[in-house]
Amino acid sequence: VFENNTSDDDGGALLLDASTLTDVIGTSYLGNTGKKGGAIYMVGGSATVKSAIFRSNVATVEGGAVAATGTPSTFVVERNQFQLNDAVADGGALALRDFTAGTGFVRNNRLQDNEAGASGGAIAVVGAGGAIAIHNNTFTGNIAANEGAAIAVRLTASADDIQAIANVMHSNDGLSALFVSNGLSAFVQYNTGFGTNSGIHFG
Repeated sequence: VFENNTSDDDGGALLLDASTLTDVIGTSYLGNTGKKGGAIYMVGGSATVKSAIFRSNVATVEGGAVAATGTPSTFVVERNQFQLNDAVADGGALALRDFTAGTGFVRNNRLQDNEAGASGGAIAVVGAGGAIAIHNNTFTGNIAANEGAAIAVRLTASADDIQAIANVMHSNDGLSALFVSNGLSAFVQYNTGFGTNSGIHFG
């Protein structure tokens, strides 16, 4: 259990710099605070996080629970609960900036009641380019001040390796539930959006 830790810089509980994190036993990250990554900030390296609970973590910049950047060899975030996490800017639960994972999946997670002061109430993929597969997640009650109350993909370059497939988005509040910047070739398919507050389902 990582609880009520505070960092004046990135990673309220953990900072991973070209490191390897293997967390498959159901760790709890509760009430931690950092600049980027209220609980975890990751630069490169490798991470596998399964069956964890991220609740009430706060990022004073981005990534209320987790923020990551760089080119990790592996990034698997699976069967976790993200609840009540907050980011002042992008990514109420997760913020992936200039992030290209060789093996990258965010799948089978529940993301509920997370909030972003900018884009991506639950997940924000931002920066120049990126690669990540966001599959089979459930998003409910997430809030974004701008686009993508559930998922926001705001990139200025290629998004060929961005996938958002078979996600369920219910009662999220923002200008849209799922948003992808104009002109990007992200692979978006089989998603269900309904009950979107304040805006449209897909932008």
